[in-house]
Amino acid sequence: MIPYNFKGRRYTAVADYLMVLILRKDNGLKPSDRDVLLLHIHGSDDDGVLRMVQKAIADDLGISVRTVSSSMTRLKKSELLLKAEEHGRVVYYRVTDHLASRLGGKGQREAVKHLRFPVLPGLEDFDTKKGKKSA
Repeated sequence: MIPYNFKGRRYTAVADYLMVLILRKDNGLKPSDRDVLLLHIHGSDDDGVLRMVQKAIADDLGISVRTVSSSMTRLKKSELLLKAEEHGRVVYYRVTDHLASRLGGKGQREAVKHLRFPVLPGLEDFDTKKGKKSA
């Protein structure tokens, strides 16, 4: 049996309701978008930033650099990925705190106060309280 207390391991809280929307087939995201997003959630450093260039992401996921670039463009447009750092022409991203955070509950609520809620392509009119598209 694996204990819950993973010493030296990071814990990432993921918003279930938003992740379910990301997994829906009618949200306008592609499977590669989800792969890139999951790598940003679970492969990032302690500060939540994934410091990998697109070539390294492509190699890790077994997809082309062009596919990574397209996926990141869609994720940035939906505001699921946010710019975290810029070093010359290299830009590193982090996942919005609305979706994933390593902060406690109070810290996460504070962190999202100034952030716009992500808008998924194809689900702009989705009612998160009812769990379906608005009429």
